[in-house]
Amino acid sequence: METNVRTLSELLGTGDKLYIYLANASAKNEFMKTAEKEGFSFGDAAKPTERKADTVMALFDDKTICYLGFAGFMAFRHATHHSDKLIIRIDYQRYMNGDANYYYDELKEADDITVKRSTTEAHSIGDGSSAFLIYDEGIQENDAFFAWLKDEGFHFWSSSKGWYSGATWKVCWIYVNLNSKLIARGIPGIRVTGEIGHHAITIDEFKVIYGIYKKYETLSPLKFN
Repeated sequence: METNVRTLSELLGTGDKLYIYLANASAKNEFMKTAEKEGFSFGDAAKPTERKADTVMALFDDKTICYLGFAGFMAFRHATHHSDKLIIRIDYQRYMNGDANYYYDELKEADDITVKRSTTEAHSIGDGSSAFLIYDEGIQENDAFFAWLKDEGFHFWSSSKGWYSGATWKVCWIYVNLNSKLIARGIPGIRVTGEIGHHAITIDEFKVIYGIYKKYETLSPLKFN
């Protein structure tokens, strides 16, 4: 008879931001079954697909789960205090295996910006570390910035040609991919908050990065300190 079996529900109620790392397809499948068994709910855009096996999910106290994509990974990677909340990084497999240390502490990278080149056509806005999250309170009304992106050859990915009319929130962020020159903005189902926005870059910072990228784009990979 099993004893001291851990549950996801035990992690809730601390007031912390909980991010769960799923290392592989096995962890993903087990996580999905465990979460649904415990009464957690997923939005359609929140369920990790086969392409999102090595990824991060966020757990909320109302027992909802959300896949946060690039923004979530940035918050996961640079875990730090936000106001009165602490981002807690948890390795799902370690937690469920009963390990005393179930925190994901190995990822101690410096705050460098690395752009990895790809020789194949991108099929999504993500495309590795060449995709940047730009967060700005006034980005939705910043026509000049989008005109500049257009002049530089960037174009909108798929249906992301405009702000989503069904959104009830003010959009403050976009993804911009240097490798494929794709832009996506205001994607429903992905929660991007002010706290996560703290880990994004500003418009001015992006222009600096892009300027360096253009100057040294023959190098692979690029790394900016």
